[in-house]
Amino acid sequence: MIRPLLAALLALASTAASADIVKVRYNFFDVAGFSYLWGWFGSDLGPTQGTILDAKLVFKDYRVPEGLDAAQFHFDFALPTTGPAPYIVLDGVDMGWSGTGSFDYEATFDGFNGEILPGRFGAEIMHILEDGSPVSGGTFYGDHYLEFTVDRILPDDIFADSFDVGGEERPVETVAFPAR
Repeated sequence: MIRPLLAALLALASTAASADIVKVRYNFFDVAGFSYLWGWFGSDLGPTQGTILDAKLVFKDYRVPEGLDAAQFHFDFALPTTGPAPYIVLDGVDMGWSGTGSFDYEATFDGFNGEILPGRFGAEIMHILEDGSPVSGGTFYGDHYLEFTVDRILPDDIFADSFDVGGEERPVETVAFPAR
C-alpha cells in the first residue's frame, strides 16, 4: 500500500517540476509595411520546443495618417503547431478600426495551442487598398507584439552555461525582428 502511494507522489512531484513556462515574444517593426519570415519558433538562442498554452496580440497607439483608412490594415501570422487554427488573419474592420487617428487592439488566441512543430513561418503587417495593392501603412508608437506562453521542453544542459543571464534563465525569449 505504501509503495504505490510513494510512487504516485514521486510521479506527481516530477511532473510538476518538469514544467518550464516561458514567454516567447515576437516584436514587429514600427511601420506597418513588412513581411516577416522566421526559420524556427524561439529566440536567437535557437528553437523553443514544447506546447503553446496561449497567445496574446497587442497593438497600442497605432497611428494612421491622412490618405489611408485604418479599416484597410492587414495582419496575418501563421505558425506550425498542432493547434486547431495555428494562424491569425485580421484586418482593421475585424478590430473595429476605421478612418485616421490612433488605434489600439488587444486579444488572446487559443488556435495556436498545441505542440510546436519544426518549420519556417511568417507574418505580414501592412495596409491593403481596395484594388488589392499592398502599401506601407501607419506607425506604431506603443507596444506591438505577439506573445506566446509556452510549456517549454528544457534545452540540453550544454546550452545552459553559455546562454544564461546572471545565472538565471531569461523569463521572456524575445525575437526582435527576422532578418530582412
